[in-house]
Amino acid sequence: MIDRTTFTDDTAVVVTHPDPRNGLILNTYIDGQRVIGLSQPTDWSPEGLRMAARTLQTCLQSLQATRYMVDMSDAQRLSRAVGEANDFVRSHNRMRAGHDHEAAIGVGLALIVRRDRNATLALMPPAAVVLFQGSTVRWIPELVSWSGKQPGLDGAPLGWSAVPRPTIVKTQSDPNDEIGVISSRLAEGLVRDRIGVTSSSGLTQALCDVGNSSGTDCDDMVALVTRFEPGSITRNVRAVTGSLVSGTDRRARAVWAAFRSGNPPSRESREPQVND
Repeated sequence: MIDRTTFTDDTAVVVTHPDPRNGLILNTYIDGQRVIGLSQPTDWSPEGLRMAARTLQTCLQSLQATRYMVDMSDAQRLSRAVGEANDFVRSHNRMRAGHDHEAAIGVGLALIVRRDRNATLALMPPAAVVLFQGSTVRWIPELVSWSGKQPGLDGAPLGWSAVPRPTIVKTQSDPNDEIGVISSRLAEGLVRDRIGVTSSSGLTQALCDVGNSSGTDCDDMVALVTRFEPGSITRNVRAVTGSLVSGTDRRARAVWAAFRSGNPPSRESREPQVND
């Protein structure tokens, strides 16, 4: 974070309290295997944010438990992680709201494992992923699907069905290839504003523009943009409504954007959060 003691009208507002959305991003390694993820609740309440963060932690714990199981492919490991996460969400929903489906909070998920050159993705709607591979830009699902003109991912969010059916995608990637995972609100904003994206830096700026042009709060705007194998030092970008703050973060080793509303946190969001 950037600490400033004086502020002017054009100075970015630095929020010092923990952002409950930090737990929605996974950007790490498991014994040399690259692991990337983003979860998002269907209800962006404090309870929904906590559930989505714990769902992502459940996935990470599952992948850690299966890292030495040589008889399991990465697709099988991801499917197992998705299944365990689905069980967690369903169990949590039963405890908080009985069996009332309308009150159940679902969780969208994008979970990626890269081993050597092979990257495997598991997606549960709502989820939006973009791959930057050389000069090719590939959206999964197609970006236009967020306008409602084309179908998106099959299935339902985690917790809304007994047996989850993730969309599994396999691809080969070079170390300098990049990936972006963004929340549905941002994907819808890119389509609404007709913003074309041809590079990861262009995506980062486009996400900032969507946040800046938002007429409401940005609580449901979360994104991670990173290399499959990032260098030792890259840059960390955070955007607040109407402002952009940039700096170097040696720990993150990635480019990522998280949007803040600028409003004081609610009492619920000040409670300890589960972080990756």
